[in-house]
Amino acid sequence: PGETKEKTITFHTIPTAPSKTYTMTANFEYEDYQGTELKATELIGIPVVQISKVQVDDPQISEMGPGGPVMIDLNFYNTGRDDLTNFMVSVEGDGFSADEKRYFVGNFQTGSSDSFSTTIYPLEEGEYKGKIIISYEDSTGSPHSIEKDFEGYYTMMDFSDFEDFPIDETPKSGLLSNPYLIGAVLLVLAAVTGIVFKKKRDKKRLKDLDLNER
Repeated sequence: PGETKEKTITFHTIPTAPSKTYTMTANFEYEDYQGTELKATELIGIPVVQISKVQVDDPQISEMGPGGPVMIDLNFYNTGRDDLTNFMVSVEGDGFSADEKRYFVGNFQTGSSDSFSTTIYPLEEGEYKGKIIISYEDSTGSPHSIEKDFEGYYTMMDFSDFEDFPIDETPKSGLLSNPYLIGAVLLVLAAVTGIVFKKKRDKKRLKDLDLNER
């Protein structure tokens, strides 16, 4: 009476077991001093936590020429064995604005892949720096974050370059006779090229997601 015994049993989790708390039943069978058989049952919660791991590629930067927008693409993968939640991708930095600063993935299952794309507009000529932050929670609710830095040099459209060309004093008619208008047209073409590039990229991403769902 009053004696305590301790027993340790080692269990091994199969690699494909989902992360959650599993309930195990411990059955105790014994006899009292009169030889009467007795039984007792205890429920034991066994938490199983799989390894969470996210692989992130380096940001891919595509500059659309002087004065044009800058495209940034980033691919990421859930290479661990844990399903992740509250998965969020955001971009931060000084000296530029972005048309998409956050991308909420939500649940990111193991073996899945996705990508983040955005267009930034530097506010002035010179070097710009920023970072893409990936944050998520594992199956235990613990928060995690990954940061990827990016940088580049932005060149503004210099309209003074058109003044170096010889100017024919003979009056001309037509829109193309104005060098400043030519520069504006080139700037618009760069912006349109960026929009078309973004639409093609978004279309490809939707196609990839559709293939993954199948």
